[in-house]
Amino acid sequence: MMRVLLALLLPLSLAQDLPPEEPPATEAAPTYDIADAQILGELTAPGPRLIALDADTRLVLVEDHRAPLVELRLSLPVGRYSPWFRDNHGEEAWAIQLYDPDGALRARADALALDVSLDVGDRSSRLAISCLEQDLDDAVALARDILANDAFDAKELKRMDQGRRISWQAQEKDPLFRMRQAAALSLFAKGDPRRVEYEAPPKVSKDLEVLAATRDTIAGLPGRVVGFGGDIDEARARELAAALLPELGAEPEDLAPVFLDLPERPHEIKEPMDNLTQVYFAYFRDGPALDDPDLAAWMVADHVLGGHFFSRLYVALRHEGGETYGAGTYGEAAPVPEGYGLWTFTRVENRDNTELKLRDAHVGFYANGITQQELDDAIGALQGSRLLELQSPAQRLDGALDELAQGLDLGFEERLLEQVGALDVKSVNRFIAEWYGEGWFTMLEVEPK
Repeated sequence: MMRVLLALLLPLSLAQDLPPEEPPATEAAPTYDIADAQILGELTAPGPRLIALDADTRLVLVEDHRAPLVELRLSLPVGRYSPWFRDNHGEEAWAIQLYDPDGALRARADALALDVSLDVGDRSSRLAISCLEQDLDDAVALARDILANDAFDAKELKRMDQGRRISWQAQEKDPLFRMRQAAALSLFAKGDPRRVEYEAPPKVSKDLEVLAATRDTIAGLPGRVVGFGGDIDEARARELAAALLPELGAEPEDLAPVFLDLPERPHEIKEPMDNLTQVYFAYFRDGPALDDPDLAAWMVADHVLGGHFFSRLYVALRHEGGETYGAGTYGEAAPVPEGYGLWTFTRVENRDNTELKLRDAHVGFYANGITQQELDDAIGALQGSRLLELQSPAQRLDGALDELAQGLDLGFEERLLEQVGALDVKSVNRFIAEWYGEGWFTMLEVEPK
């Protein structure tokens, strides 16, 4: 590159006098193995370590001293899927603790330029703080005060309630949401927590005493995990974890989610919707569980079928015929099966042709399977994208906490991608022929009312 720049800067006559540059020696392109610890060490942050602090508390530590930054996490083993959590307004109880009436907690965070978030997932609730190493003591003190705060801002609760209602109303006008909603309500029985995301949310509680009691129960649950990542060692992490954690409390009886058997569903569903000029398709079934022995094969199959811009569905429905601007698959593997489907949309007058092409692409997929080239490309894409998720201590730390929240051992993702890399075409096609068979799927159409 420097030689090229020099030639551009020199007068033309001088540049012409320069001897020709020797062509570089041809070298084989390097290959990267997701399991190669030496290569990963060069490209990514170090891996997480799991340390038992006591019988009810674990520490996840990701040491990385390349920059004076620290990530702090507290993950509690309860989320939206818990009946106790839903009945006791756990979502707003966890979110409101950062909002005191005077805004003092947020002012402290702003003064230190701390990034603070309080998030709720299906199976866990998490406090996260990012800070400079020099501000770590103040960050831990703030986290402890957030967890002890019971002076909640009633105005913020009102804003939460209004925001929840507005968000739900917007979702009901989104045909892609309505598509997945209709599929989920058909897949899962009434009362199953896997429907929670697709059912109208309850009103936000304004009872400050109830919310404080709920938050205290969440913060004191056994099975909690403290996480530190970045410029910190084990001794310091242990010291700060002890300073952070509130007292342990009792575990409610109905804390664990209860999943119901999947009901039978029809082979076709029509979902009418107002103010719609297109038809949206979902060809769906229940997805794989994380303990499925064929999970690696499913990852490859899903990538080839609908996981990228030149996937089978994209080629059949957009590139070849121009039936749509969008097509693909949706859904992820989870501890228990969630929803999975092929999806697309088109203008109303093109409905029959698009449905036929969608079905044909599906039939061709499970009848003929994939090629060796598609397998090789899928392995490269899946392993390569994983490397992008391992660059920073925050990514490593949050990934480890996600694995633990789903009941997995640390390193599950890496071991799974090793299995992906060991697949052959015959085994993947055998899986596709069975799992993607036509009898497992239901055709859903969201259509104009």
